[in-house]
Amino acid sequence: MKKVTLKDVAKRAGVSTATVSYVLNGTRGVSVASRAKIEAAIRELSYFPDQAARNLKSGRSNSIGFIIPDIANLYFSSIIEEIESILSLKDINLIVSNSKETQELELKQIRNFASGLVDGLIIASTLNDYNDIAVEIPNNFPIVFVDRGLKGCKTDQVLMSSETAMYQGVSDFTKAGYTKIGYIASIENIYTTEKRIEEFETAADMVGLNKNNYIISHTDASASTVKAIASDMIANGYTAIIAGNNLITWELVSLALQNNFNHGEPFEILGYSYGQWYSWLPFLRTIDIPTRDLGMIAIRRLLERIENHNIAPKEYILTCSYSSPKNAE
Repeated sequence: MKKVTLKDVAKRAGVSTATVSYVLNGTRGVSVASRAKIEAAIRELSYFPDQAARNLKSGRSNSIGFIIPDIANLYFSSIIEEIESILSLKDINLIVSNSKETQELELKQIRNFASGLVDGLIIASTLNDYNDIAVEIPNNFPIVFVDRGLKGCKTDQVLMSSETAMYQGVSDFTKAGYTKIGYIASIENIYTTEKRIEEFETAADMVGLNKNNYIISHTDASASTVKAIASDMIANGYTAIIAGNNLITWELVSLALQNNFNHGEPFEILGYSYGQWYSWLPFLRTIDIPTRDLGMIAIRRLLERIENHNIAPKEYILTCSYSSPKNAE
């Protein structure tokens, strides 16, 4: 079957090819009558613009890349959803890539994306230093980092602070009579892991919790590992436990429900969440992450940077909120 062309649409509509182009690209006003004829011709002929040719002409791919460390983590899915909702209004595609918490894979993905596959990148990085990534980035290639900050970053970052929320949670634990607190952190050498541990230790110091009265352990967030660490903490009297991210929170909630069902040792949780997870649970306090705000700010900033490479880098710090069950207050 012969491919339908712009000329075919123009002929069917009885207008010039330039007028059809104006309608497709929105580059110039066209009369209502002419637009209606063109749109009817497009439908009748089942015409689809040659996107590759349009991209070649404009120098744009009309796509944005997003590199995330764990595609199975619903936390990142929430960010993706917000980004896609904004891009869909602009007819821009989103390409998501999973680095699997692997630095070598992330650098390879950056090289592929920055080779012309996309117009800009959003990255939740597994690396800690911007210089490790800079060698893979062409000059003026638009990038915005989210969730995980980098040392010496020379472009935009959208990060979060849970300092106040963490203090409120730790303070509530001590007011409730807990004198031993366990903290289960995510994998080491990740920005969010180290930052949240720092916020916890600051909060513990502020409420007068002695270092001998809290313990910090790292986990890969697998169910068996989290539950083993938590069970050991509980057995040693650490019955107030803080989860270092939403995946660990999920596993702690699962363990708490299991313990309650089996009449096991009860414990309370302070965990990271989004979308008001488990607000009905009496043993759960949450640090609520503004994922939609994070996604919205990141994509809007990236689009600004695509249009103007010379804007000064900016760091956005979003604040997490604190929630506790009503019957725990």
